[in-house]
Amino acid sequence: MPEMDGLEATRLIRASGSAVPIVALTAHAVMGYRERCLEVGCTGYLAKPVRKRELLDGVAAAILGA
Repeated sequence: MPEMDGLEATRLIRASGSAVPIVALTAHAVMGYRERCLEVGCTGYLAKPVRKRELLDGVAAAILGA
């Protein structure tokens, strides 16, 4: 995104009081990045390349709280 990254967008969404599920989908799969995503308020985390089943399971888990 040209204006901000996903972490900042997540921070702003959470600061607004929204509890909408947010799944980070990123190619930035270095050690510790998953934890950063979860710390700022992401509901889930998936690293690219992602398989269809992983994507569906990750989104379902975020929505259902599983």
